[in-house]
Amino acid sequence: MRLPGARGALVVDWISGLALGAVGEAPGADTEATAAETAELARLAMESGTLAPPTAATRGRARNRPSTT
Repeated sequence: MRLPGARGALVVDWISGLALGAVGEAPGADTEATAAETAELARLAMESGTLAPPTAATRGRARNRPSTT
């Protein structure tokens, strides 16, 4: 690895969780398990909607929310 502080890197198919490429070391020295866990976290984040852009309905709600002070 040529990045200062980097211990390893994985290229992961986020649908299947398979490691497509690896360099350096993975936590616990198990690149396949690390790839599967990382893909699962990516799927959960994408499916949760928390990273989705705000819709018109949620933007309006935030503006019209009563003050709590």
